[in-house]
Amino acid sequence: MIDANLFAILRQEIHSADEQREQTILASREIIHLSKQIIYALHRDQNVTALLAVIEQRVRSLPSLVNSHHSVACQEYVEAVTYAAFVAEQPLPSSTDLKVRAEDYVAGLCDLSGELVRKAVSVATKGDVVFVQRIFNFVSVL
Repeated sequence: MIDANLFAILRQEIHSADEQREQTILASREIIHLSKQIIYALHRDQNVTALLAVIEQRVRSLPSLVNSHHSVACQEYVEAVTYAAFVAEQPLPSSTDLKVRAEDYVAGLCDLSGELVRKAVSVATKGDVVFVQRIFNFVSVL
């Protein structure tokens, strides 16, 4: 005999998991979009203080379901926030500071190196050898 109550409980669990997954996808998409906005603004030497506040709040409200969407959002967040810190000549926040998993932090730092190379090309065309050297020194120890 099939227990109808058991299936009702299972149905509710599956429905809840699906809702959490959808919320994670939507929140992750927004974090990825904000990360790109921050990075592009930094490449254009624009102020990103307001965007950093928004993305930090969005990451704090990201559902705790860890899946590929959640992971990519955290990686993009790390990339954007560490890039902003580097450009502002501040220490890079740690994975603990950002409250992200170690693997997402390291992946974000790998992406950071690509943005720094892009920034180096941009500032080199303007003749800012000091900034290029700073990027080179930093990337060399990553």
